[in-house]
Amino acid sequence: HKQTQFRNEMIKNAAYRIIEIVKNENIKPGDICVLTSYADPVTFDDMEAYLSKEGIRLSNDMKFMNIENIPLVSILITLIRMAYPHMFGIPDLFKLNGLLNFLFCNDIRILSAISSIVSSRIRNRTVLPLELPLSEGEKIQYMHVAEDYKLFAIWINNHIKEQKCCGCYNFFKDAFENIIYPVAAKRSNIKKEDIVSVKTFLDKVENFEKNVSLFGQDPAKNVFEYLTKWKKLNTMPEEVKTLDENSARLTTPQLFLKTSFTPEVLIVL
Repeated sequence: HKQTQFRNEMIKNAAYRIIEIVKNENIKPGDICVLTSYADPVTFDDMEAYLSKEGIRLSNDMKFMNIENIPLVSILITLIRMAYPHMFGIPDLFKLNGLLNFLFCNDIRILSAISSIVSSRIRNRTVLPLELPLSEGEKIQYMHVAEDYKLFAIWINNHIKEQKCCGCYNFFKDAFENIIYPVAAKRSNIKKEDIVSVKTFLDKVENFEKNVSLFGQDPAKNVFEYLTKWKKLNTMPEEVKTLDENSARLTTPQLFLKTSFTPEVLIVL
């Protein structure tokens, strides 16, 4: 396909090439394979939209999961909204309270106090106070909560002061390593599959950010739009889907090498 500057043009050109081949060269869609290192939901949805107008189906070898169903990933997204509400929007109150419950405790009164402080500061885009408004007796009773809150406030304030998020990947990685994982490990409420899901998520965010940067676009803005609009995380399936002769195929180099599929036409993005 023609060399193009922008990613959406590259996807459109690939789709139009598939349409041209199917219509003019008597080749079935199932004999066409699009090979890309970023077979993400954005690429799939955009290409499928072009092809479907011409009655051509597209299959994707990647497996998708809803990121909202991955608790730690949902917490990461809430955190970045807390730090940069002017860029990514104010976090949903229900999810914010879920984050605070995860980080601190399930005592309703204490959580309500923290939630009130955090919500107010997010709306006004000001840093969090380092101390909770606790009585002397409560400071003793909830000493661990006050300590965890202070560490969290220092961490989130550093991001709030930056005003602009330079990259989602760095933020998410920092949040997981310095906030989420230590808290979860301390409470022994983190599962191996949770860690795997977060690592998969981080890998995808890093790769997507790199690809977006190649086209001169804002990585943070585009990655976050991808996360919130499509709300899907693609993961490597245990086995590759069976071939469908009526569908063009979108796949990655790794998955392509796991099959015996030999397409008549191979389009590389």
